[in-house]
Parts: sequence; structure tokens; C-alpha cells
Amino acid sequence: MNRKSPLLFLSLLLCLLAFGEARAQEDPRELTVKPVEFYVYDFYGKPWSRLTDQVRIKLDPEFAGELGASDISVPNSNFSFSANSVKPYRLEKNSSGTYARIPWIVFKNNNNPVRYIVEVYDTQARRPVAWLRPVNGKVERRNNSAGIGGILREANSVGGTFFNNWYIFAGVIFLGALLIYFLILKWLFSGLMLRRRWGASSAQNFTFSLSILMMLAIIVGLALYFYGMRPETWIILGIMAALWLLHGVVWLVSGNKTA
Repeated sequence: MNRKSPLLFLSLLLCLLAFGEARAQEDPRELTVKPVEFYVYDFYGKPWSRLTDQVRIKLDPEFAGELGASDISVPNSNFSFSANSVKPYRLEKNSSGTYARIPWIVFKNNNNPVRYIVEVYDTQARRPVAWLRPVNGKVERRNNSAGIGGILREANSVGGTFFNNWYIFAGVIFLGALLIYFLILKWLFSGLMLRRRWGASSAQNFTFSLSILMMLAIIVGLALYFYGMRPETWIILGIMAALWLLHGVVWLVSGNKTA
């Protein structure tokens, strides 16, 4: 047992030396590809709705000067970036938001950053969309970097957001209308009539008013979810509140006339 201990120690030492030599021979400038999503948000922090736009990437010219090369690439692959030209990537959408999947090139054997210039390009207006963050569109990518995103200075168009999510608007409003019909106009109306002994006119007016209020709340909730707190949302909120107040005034006036 004692004879084996020195041999075991010597073997372990040789393995450590071999591992250290292998690490020393690794090229610190060797590059690899790390595909990670780049998420795009509008001025109010909502996922960018114009999916016809492109995310365009190029190597930061300042970083290229520090690197001493105008482009970087991964050997035996088609992945490369240049400081003199951009590469376009299409926008997609998932449950987390609007993104472009970028095959970032990073250092393989260390955690030093590779700097890029990122822009969102409006293919219809043929112009870049200005960033709020990151400033000047500069981003750093490292070997251990997770997902990243940027916030634009522009807000989503009202029509574009509705067009891209019309099925959600329609589905939520339809389901809300069904729930309101069965829970309020049917169940609550019957309960007020049979259990609370309300008059038919009072129960009808109350449940109808409550139904309108809940329907308006659903619409405002959709506006807040998809548009955020922006001027158009406040306008929608004001219109909905005015309609409900108008209904209340009409209800009171008709009630006084009946009395």
C-alpha cells in the first residue's frame, strides 16, 4: 500500500503538468460561435412589433483597430463579421418577445469581450431606427454572456401592434363577453331578482352597467398589456371612462323620469 502511494502521487503530478501544458498551448485569440438571441423593445419596453425590420450587425471599428484586423471569423465555418459591412438577421417572435438569433463570435479560451455595432433597420423606410439603449448600438459579447436586448427611441405603431396580435385581441374580448354574459347578465341578474328581490328594471340596469364596466376594463387591460402607458393608452382609457360615465348619467336620468 505504501509503495503504491508514491506512484499514485507521481501519476497525479504528471497529469496536472500535462493539463497545465495543454492550457498554456491554447491560443487566447481563438474564436468560437455562440448563438444567442438579441431582443428588441420599443420606447415603452414592449416587444417591437414591426417584424419586417432587420437586426444588422457589424464588428465595432474601434475594436477592429485594437484587434489589428478588420474582420473576424471561425475557421472551418461560414461565420464571420466585418467592420466594413453589416450582416442582416430577420426578426422573429416568441413568448419572451421580438428577437433575432445572432451567431455571435466570441473568444473561445478567455472571457475577454468582442465589441459589435448593432442596429435595427427599417426595410420599408430604408433607414436605421435610433437606439435609446444601448448607446450608439454598441454591445459587448463574452464567452459566458447570456441573452441581450436593446430599447429603441421609437414606439410601436398602434395599427401594427393590433395587426400582429389581432387574434389575441379578438379571443380575449370574445371570452370576456361570454363570461360577462353568463356570470353577470344571466347568473347575477337571476340572483338579484330571485334572492335579493330587486325589481326587473333595477336589476337589468345594474347588471348592464356592470357588464359595460367590465368590458371596458378588458379593453383597457389589453391596451396596457400591448401598448404600455403611452399617450394612446391614456386616450383609450379616457374614452372608455367617458362612455361608462355617459351610461351612468343616462341610467340616472331614465330612473328619475320613471320615478
